[in-house]
Amino acid sequence: SVDSLDFVSMDVLFGNNQQVQIFDRNGRTVWYQLLSVPGIPCLGYKWTKNNTLLYLHASCHTIEEIDLAGNVLRQVEVSNFPVQYYVHHEFLLNQAGNLLVLVAEGRTIDKSSVGGPADAQVVGDGFLEIDWQGNILRKWSAFDHFDPLTSVDLNNYWDEHFGPGAEDWLHANSLAIDTDGHYLLSMSIPNQIVKIHRETGEILWTLGQGGDFTILPPDAVFAGQHSVTGLGDQHYLLFDNKGGLADGAYSRTSEFVLDEAAGTATLVYTQEANQAIYTPVVGGAQRLPNGHTLTCFGQKGVTKEADENGQEVWSLNLANFSYRAYHLPTLDPAIAAPQPAAFCISPDATPFSPTVEPDGGYFTGDYIFDGLFDPQSAGLGEHQVWYTFGWESFPLTITVAEPMAAPAIVQVGALLTASGGSSYQWYLDGEPIPGATADTLLAEEEGFYSVEAFFTTGCGALSESVYVSLVSTTTEAAVQFDLFPNPTSGLVELRSSVALTGKVFVFDLYGRLIREDLLQETRNRSWELHGLPPGCYLWKLETQKGTAVKRVILQ
Repeated sequence: SVDSLDFVSMDVLFGNNQQVQIFDRNGRTVWYQLLSVPGIPCLGYKWTKNNTLLYLHASCHTIEEIDLAGNVLRQVEVSNFPVQYYVHHEFLLNQAGNLLVLVAEGRTIDKSSVGGPADAQVVGDGFLEIDWQGNILRKWSAFDHFDPLTSVDLNNYWDEHFGPGAEDWLHANSLAIDTDGHYLLSMSIPNQIVKIHRETGEILWTLGQGGDFTILPPDAVFAGQHSVTGLGDQHYLLFDNKGGLADGAYSRTSEFVLDEAAGTATLVYTQEANQAIYTPVVGGAQRLPNGHTLTCFGQKGVTKEADENGQEVWSLNLANFSYRAYHLPTLDPAIAAPQPAAFCISPDATPFSPTVEPDGGYFTGDYIFDGLFDPQSAGLGEHQVWYTFGWESFPLTITVAEPMAAPAIVQVGALLTASGGSSYQWYLDGEPIPGATADTLLAEEEGFYSVEAFFTTGCGALSESVYVSLVSTTTEAAVQFDLFPNPTSGLVELRSSVALTGKVFVFDLYGRLIREDLLQETRNRSWELHGLPPGCYLWKLETQKGTAVKRVILQ
């Protein structure tokens, strides 16, 4: 027992059924779900960050997502691909919400050149990115990058699915997304981990026996590994099933740091090396938020947590075969209800996913297609959809409104004025200016200024940028004058304590020049504004001493 409010999930097998259980840290079962699966290789299951469960169902033909109430949220058929792919071991959601699935693929290979049959059935591995309609968006195959003539029929693992004598060439058993977005594939028969470029599919490096790195120290070499994950900064964690055989048969968790320039992979952490627990198949490792490491010794049904020094601090023994264990920080996250969102429709509007915190949930309701809200189908007005995160759901109002015209900025020296919105946010060089939410702004720094206007619908529109240079601009203290009365019903009088010589320009709020006058040693001047529409007008006075701007409201 440990003083913790988090949870650990493990699975156990009962005949052709797999039971996924969640335990508290005192070993008490707090949740379970009985899954109908035919066993190996359909044992894979995965928790999402929303505490929903992904698992293979019905002879590895369907992937289902269920919530903690047991409701089936989504499912996709994975047995109708044009190529004979067989999904196994690993599947996970990527950032786009699509599924990455590990697949086996059988091909007939002529191995007569290496003393084998001319029609050998070789089973290689790869992975697919698919959407929830079963469409293949991306694929990668080991046949395109490795030589299948190296395959050796070590077992009858795939005989049931690819026929008697099918050769288990690589036996991939885990797939992960590295912290830089590239893919990590574990292949247990060659005892290698492969890093694959997420766009090109090229192999960036291989780690393991015969790989691109020298493993240090030599006795840290791993074999039959599972559950490879990237930790960042070139650190990688894995469950080493058989690496300890030379020391007397034990399994362990290992963390390596790679030095690509030196070509070395150095062991920097291991969980209780030389322990008397050996699980030649299955198992997994997970780094926890507190820096500890969770290790599942699957064939023995034992899960252990170790601290940063590899010393055990917690364990759970089910005394039954378990494929993998996962750490769950919480089962009941505190979720703030999502706030209403607004989206301004345009002629080329496309379906979108509203930004909601916490992200990672999914949307349901009218006009939701493939998890996206379609504003064109919905039409103008308010529309209610539901956002589900974990086992909680919240209503979300989406307002679809006509697109708003971008606000214009009237620039008079360093004074910037916007119009058209009910509220504003000013930006300098693309960054919001704190507190700059009025319709006018006196620029205090040189740079590109823009303004976002928000309307009563909740929608916003961003202006074009204007550049403000302060090189020749002076403050109003250098050019002193006042305008009376302000507001005014028509007559405006300029008053100054000193004689002014220069030019006066009067602009409306759209930047249009209304009038222009010369001042010659003038202290007083009046203008009649009758006939002009009510609104805001700007007086710009340019003299040899500098420039000053004042605003007058015409009622």
